[in-house]
Amino acid sequence: DTEKMIVCLNADQPLSGWSRHQWKPFALEIGPKPFLESLQTENDDFSIQQQVRALEILSEVYEGLPASLALKLANHPTSSVRARAIWALSNSADDENNLVSVFAPYLNDPHAQVVHQALLRIKRAQLSTTQLTELAEPLTRALGSGDRYVRRAAIDLLKDHYTSIAAEIKQQAGKLGFAAKARIQLSLAEMKLALSDDFDTESVRASFQILKLKGLGPDSLSIKLDACRLIQIAWGDCGPADHHGAIFDGYASQRDLSKFEFELDPFRVDLAQLYPTEEPELDHEILRLISMVKPSNSELLKRIVAPINDESDPSDDIHRLIVASRIEVEWSVELLEKISRALVMLEVKVRTRKLPQDLYWNDRMKELYGALVKRDPRLPIAVVQQPEFGLPGHVVFMSEVPEDYLNQSVEAFVKRVREDEEYPWNNDVIFVLGESSDPKIRELIRERFEEYSTRQAVIMLLAENPLPEEIDLFIQGLEISHLPTLGSAVDALAKLELITKPQYVVALFQAARRLDHSETEFALRNSLMELLQKSTQMDFGFQTGEAGYRPQPEVMAKWEEWLLATYPEEASGLKAVLGEEETRLMSRLENLDWSQGDPERGRKFFEKRGCAQCHGGSTALGPDLRGVTSRFSQKDLFTAILFPDRDVSPRYQTINIVTDKGLIFTGLIIYESIDGMILRDGLNRTHRIETENVESRTESNQSLMPSGLLKNCTEEDMADLYTYLQSLQ
Repeated sequence: DTEKMIVCLNADQPLSGWSRHQWKPFALEIGPKPFLESLQTENDDFSIQQQVRALEILSEVYEGLPASLALKLANHPTSSVRARAIWALSNSADDENNLVSVFAPYLNDPHAQVVHQALLRIKRAQLSTTQLTELAEPLTRALGSGDRYVRRAAIDLLKDHYTSIAAEIKQQAGKLGFAAKARIQLSLAEMKLALSDDFDTESVRASFQILKLKGLGPDSLSIKLDACRLIQIAWGDCGPADHHGAIFDGYASQRDLSKFEFELDPFRVDLAQLYPTEEPELDHEILRLISMVKPSNSELLKRIVAPINDESDPSDDIHRLIVASRIEVEWSVELLEKISRALVMLEVKVRTRKLPQDLYWNDRMKELYGALVKRDPRLPIAVVQQPEFGLPGHVVFMSEVPEDYLNQSVEAFVKRVREDEEYPWNNDVIFVLGESSDPKIRELIRERFEEYSTRQAVIMLLAENPLPEEIDLFIQGLEISHLPTLGSAVDALAKLELITKPQYVVALFQAARRLDHSETEFALRNSLMELLQKSTQMDFGFQTGEAGYRPQPEVMAKWEEWLLATYPEEASGLKAVLGEEETRLMSRLENLDWSQGDPERGRKFFEKRGCAQCHGGSTALGPDLRGVTSRFSQKDLFTAILFPDRDVSPRYQTINIVTDKGLIFTGLIIYESIDGMILRDGLNRTHRIETENVESRTESNQSLMPSGLLKNCTEEDMADLYTYLQSLQ
């Protein structure tokens, strides 16, 4: 039996099924007695770990620990055994009359772990109010404990007995120290709050008393943070609600507080007197309270934004700006300047410090900016006039710029672009510059066509008013798989003169031939084929309209045959041998000197080709590339770049949405509910689409990643790119 018992006590991973299959039959065979004997304090044949395991086996296999032995183990020299002992107390002991005497020594234990387990076990025992009153002294100490787990367990245990035991708890609290009394006061307030959903002014007042106290000792900050949290709960707690935007989820009550204006006024005064304290962490939470009740106090608002400067932490700046946007007071000129500069400098700070931004950064900033503009309509003009204005992150501020200042704001972007050779272009900047009618700015936009990161935006913008000299750009746009961009290129070509150059005619057919997967693609193919027929005066029976929304391979084969006969040189690519491009790539990879790769040059190539906008930063839609070179071979990696539509993971397959107004959206759905969806497209723009407005929805086997990323790529470029990817560990 001794050997079997040792197997039970030393079992590896005893809670796993395979382990239990080994030790449990032995435990059942030898019975509970050996395990009970191993717990005798005079028995030193067993280690602490083995005694803890014996208690676990008694609880799992048998009825648990008898009350008599539990009383003895309350004096065990090791706290882990004492904690496990009260945890393992037999359920049958609940029917005995000595429960109070069993629990008392454990509640008086000097170790928080033991007290915590005792409180949990008492809750299971469901002691009566009378029995709990007998334990009032140690329970009061638990409510005032410096250990938050002990306090939490005590509150959960006593909240259902609040009305019966509160007076006794308050009396016992008088015997304890200052800090413990403060915690008990908060614990009682929390229990009172749990009893009703009504607005509880008394609990809030008790918490504010704690915030005003001095001399709470080393735990002062912790206690006051608990007081702040209790006030937040009393005011309905922060969180999502229909009456505020997502950026205010941590700053506005989920409850409508407007009906409690009279009750809240005294606390608004208290907050203005309390802020700021000498504790930054406490100030952070007091600011959250200020935001919840929105005191109309100009002096308080000045104090809130005072710490914001060109060197302050941007996370703290945002925190303060959100609170400022909730305070309804008239702004002074100085305050307007302070807040407008703070907004503009956020982008500067984020870029300088290379801080990460999440996918919803622009959406949240737009919400914050809109709320601040409501406080002072002069803000958009003040923002535009800041010297640093004109970075990509400042595009969100353009939505509120008055028409009279639109040219000035666009000029600010142009100025920054021309002054900075390393300007971080993105698609948003392209669309901002498109607001200008200056031909020089249009030329500036055309130059960005060579950059893959902004090519799609350039095509969509220029297509609004296409010029004959830009026809080559639109022809190249036919190679893009992003349907809205492709549609823009097709619309632009339809507005221009007839397409007669052989290479252009072939490009029209190539684009049309690949569009045969969905109704959205068929509609675009229809436009391309009409343009092709008009340009060549040829007709091989292509059926247009909805009746032609099918592959029509026979017609497409006739067109291919005609093009090969009419333009043999330009159309030779139509009969390219399958796999020929991949074979050429493999040959280049085999003969490439990878040791010459430079990671910095590779980073620039990565950004220039637009890879960074989907594989890094705040709008990363594509997979994380850290460690990609250890997961994929060079061959597989470059093949995936060359053929992005091959083996697309379902997670990254695009969705085509057509609205009831004929608008086309192609991208990845990043959020969806029964009412609508949020879609992120290849230009990293966010679109909110209501379900009721969706006319059709189709999945595509194409990737958002554009093809042609290795076009005109040298061996040096490939080595540099791979070396850069290797550095992303």
